[in-house]
Amino acid sequence: MCGALQHLTRRSPASGDRAGGASDRGAEHAAFSLLRRKYIAVYVLGTFGDWIQGAYLYALYREHGFAMADIGRVFILGYFASATVGTYVSSLGDTHGHRKLVITYGVLYGTACLMMRSSDVGALLLSRVMSGVAYSLLFSSFESWAIVETRARRLDRRYLVRLFASATFFNAVSAVLAGMVGNVAVSHFAREGGGVGGEARNETATATATATATAAAGAGAGAGAIETGAGVMRAVSAVFNEPELLSLGVINALYEASLHVFVFVWTPALERRGGDRAVPHGVVFSLFMACKMAGSQAYTAFGERVPAGTTLRAVFLGSLIAFATPIAFHGYWITLLCFCGFEFGLGMYWPAIAVLRAELVPNRLRATMTSVFRVPLNALVIACLAFAGSSSEPGFLAMCAGMMTSCLFVARHRALNKEAA
Repeated sequence: MCGALQHLTRRSPASGDRAGGASDRGAEHAAFSLLRRKYIAVYVLGTFGDWIQGAYLYALYREHGFAMADIGRVFILGYFASATVGTYVSSLGDTHGHRKLVITYGVLYGTACLMMRSSDVGALLLSRVMSGVAYSLLFSSFESWAIVETRARRLDRRYLVRLFASATFFNAVSAVLAGMVGNVAVSHFAREGGGVGGEARNETATATATATATAAAGAGAGAGAIETGAGVMRAVSAVFNEPELLSLGVINALYEASLHVFVFVWTPALERRGGDRAVPHGVVFSLFMACKMAGSQAYTAFGERVPAGTTLRAVFLGSLIAFATPIAFHGYWITLLCFCGFEFGLGMYWPAIAVLRAELVPNRLRATMTSVFRVPLNALVIACLAFAGSSSEPGFLAMCAGMMTSCLFVARHRALNKEAA
């Protein structure tokens, strides 16, 4: 189904494609195709490394002798670093160019992974701080780089829809591949006495280094460079002075916080409802990624005609239903279906929110404001991690449903007036 959607959306011209001269359309499409190849190559390799590492972090810290409570504190340290140091470092992209920060992501993440070889507690904590900063860059500098490059080439809005939908699609593909590659590699090295986390670290460093090299070779020296003088306080002031930006920041934080909670809760939710049935975690994860791919391609099919804010309201409503239903109905299959529905909506959310940020966030503050939006997100995730031991699975689902209700309220009643139709 995902392949059919990808084929149809790539082959079916949008109404805008039929306007203008054939030569203009050809030149514009050629510029977009070149940009998409560069961006997808860098973005997917960067997220591939993150997917590989993420699957083995708990095992890695256990290998170094950390207790579960200590592992939770290490994760909190990473989110805190992302919210503080990561926000400042991300803001440098608005002054020095986003491509340079994309390269910095690769250097930071690769170095952090190599430092995880050490058994020294200080080195492990420093690597977590570096990973937190790199995580902030992954979710701000990459997107900002793509948007600025699109604006520099004077490409139409519809190309943003295609670009970010493709990025979401291939990100899901990379997640499945990372799981397969990581499992094979770790199994191989475990047989040879290499430990659980060793090969995952090596592969992550390799993938991020490759992403760095591709970024350096794939764009000119001035790619992404924009007006200087942007700062964190200017971005915060702009958010509180512009209702559309404040609404965007709120829904960004609430929705993505619910995603982090969902990652934490879906396994125990299915295991409790499965009874004696063994939950095939790998199969379920692959199913989630397939739903995410389908959602991204569905957005490609209608995103050029439908405002991003309208799409997001539909996603929030569907996600609310997906989280609320398993609270009332405890069947295994209906819960799995609801979780798949959430992942389908997630496939539409990522490109839609990126397009909305492209339309609302000023270029001079793009990376800074995107990273500022992640500060309350990180605070919410830290709070969830802090209370994880005292909360139940239905409580977490109710928390997610509440956040979706808030997102829907903000999106409906704090109109995003500047979004393009």
